[in-house]
Amino acid sequence: MSYAQNPYQAPLGDFAALAAADERSAFIAKTYAHLAGAVALFTALEAVILSTGMAEGMLSFLAATRFGWLIVLGAFMLVSMVASNWAASAVSPGTQYAGLGLYAGPARTKGLFQ
Repeated sequence: MSYAQNPYQAPLGDFAALAAADERSAFIAKTYAHLAGAVALFTALEAVILSTGMAEGMLSFLAATRFGWLIVLGAFMLVSMVASNWAASAVSPGTQYAGLGLYAGPARTKGLFQ
């Protein structure tokens, strides 16, 4: 028996690959538009942090405290978990966009400290 014929598997819903060609192209266009928006948000946030001098304050906080990196990693894990749950929720598109914004924005500023 193959995985496709598993009678115990819950229905997964409609797949984009099974849709008509025009629906697939619209799906791909929306996906890449959301990706471009998330990359633009991340770039804008990084530019603001680096140009306002907030980066130096963040680095001095990390250097001054004994558990600075532990706090950063814990906050990163918590924010990523919340954002991932919001983005995957089926409650509303607004909640999903909030999760995308949280995930692409503050959750990804760890690149600053490397």
